[in-house]
Amino acid sequence: MPKEPRWHQLVKEILKEIGESRGYDVSESEKETMFSSKFKMFDYEERKLHTLSFKPDVVWKKNHIYRTIFEIEYVNPRSNLQLMEKRKYSIGSLMLSYLAMIKKSVKHLVFITNSYDLCSEIAKFVELADVKYFDNIWYVYEPSTRRLSLRKSLKKTLVNEWKI
Repeated sequence: MPKEPRWHQLVKEILKEIGESRGYDVSESEKETMFSSKFKMFDYEERKLHTLSFKPDVVWKKNHIYRTIFEIEYVNPRSNLQLMEKRKYSIGSLMLSYLAMIKKSVKHLVFITNSYDLCSEIAKFVELADVKYFDNIWYVYEPSTRRLSLRKSLKKTLVNEWKI
């Protein structure tokens, strides 16, 4: 099995374990979430319904209320090209997650990656965008590929430091 799906799947499994131990309903690869809104477009008199869809990697819920959305991105450490491609994709996912925070009242958004460069790029983007819920958008650089190290580090960050 290639490294990317293995690391990505491992992080999802660990988030599931941690979330369930904290009393959350955990959903891996949550069903597509739809955001729709009516707004004027091209013709000032006609309002059209426009829909965006979003599929988060992991969701922690309590009583059918979204509490935390996790976006997980693996980047091949030897590929600068993949870093550029992932940056564009990750910023798009981040913006859709941000819409979920606004439209679905999600409390936290956590971005997890194995690439320090991608993590710092996301951090810079969030700061430059000056988003309303800046304090509730967090990013984690997690290079470890071992289950025990990942679990210990993620639990320390999410539970002990951030109190999610």
